[in-house]
Amino acid sequence: MNQSPKWQVSVAAVLDVIRKYHEALHEATAMTYALRNTLKELDPSFEQVFQRNYTAIVTELSDANHLSLHMLEKIAGQLRDDPTWKD
Repeated sequence: MNQSPKWQVSVAAVLDVIRKYHEALHEATAMTYALRNTLKELDPSFEQVFQRNYTAIVTELSDANHLSLHMLEKIAGQLRDDPTWKD
């Protein structure tokens, strides 16, 4: 069965979207760290309020970041017929 090159364009588009999502998550994580550090310098009381949610925010960002990286690696592995990525 000959597959048309359209599937390659579709896969490339999906990989590009996931890569951009991964980059956005990384940027959001960096901004979260910067916000925490800025709040510490401005007013410790702001930092204390932020800290209540900081752990949850960073955990969610980290989980999403790991998932997006896993999806990129899995798709790349499947395209290479890498047996370690077979489900």
